[in-house]
Amino acid sequence: MEDIASVLVDHMTVLQPEQFLSSRMVSKGASAVSQIQVQWEGCPSTMTTWEETEDLHRRFPTHPAWGQA
Repeated sequence: MEDIASVLVDHMTVLQPEQFLSSRMVSKGASAVSQIQVQWEGCPSTMTTWEETEDLHRRFPTHPAWGQA
């Protein structure tokens, strides 16, 4: 399995979510945080990341991937 950091990316380009695959709750300190597994545009389907839902929504508030929820 490849690592997301190994994908050559133009550092001037912001990766965009292609689709949201799954969600989970994880402990962060004394609270629980919602995370979403993201497939990024232009990256192999085997390379996904878990991102905090609140952060994704702040960075991509109107992205079409939100319609999948």
